[in-house]
Amino acid sequence: MINKKLIYVFVGLIIIVIVFLFLNKKDEVKINSNLVGVSQDSDFFSKESNKPANFNTHYVVTSVPCGTNCNSFYVIDKLSGQVYNAPKSEVPGSPSYYKANYNLNSSNFDLIYLKDSVEFAHEYDFVNGVFEDLYSDADPSVN
Repeated sequence: MINKKLIYVFVGLIIIVIVFLFLNKKDEVKINSNLVGVSQDSDFFSKESNKPANFNTHYVVTSVPCGTNCNSFYVIDKLSGQVYNAPKSEVPGSPSYYKANYNLNSSNFDLIYLKDSVEFAHEYDFVNGVFEDLYSDADPSVN
């Protein structure tokens, strides 16, 4: 005869596995119809969303080249699967580089570029899925 304690342990383990799988279930990636700079490729965003969070505790920032010295940045919410367009500063002429600065423990998102040997930055705060304009350097062509 099978021991009742063994059955309880087995049932308990099954419940733990089911709870673990349920809690780690990730929502499907939700692509906004207004995404710019990349095809509406859910496979791309699904793969990117599997990367470790690198921005604002639970987001993944990814980029796609959009031309010479240009990148389009996207922010993927790892909890909801929602994909957001990051702001894109339109820089006249050809900047030497264009990049974003961000980190895991902050909601600040900075776009940085070099134009005519001068570095410029545009700083945003990402709150509730919206990039709020915080600061821009003196170059009026960036806003």
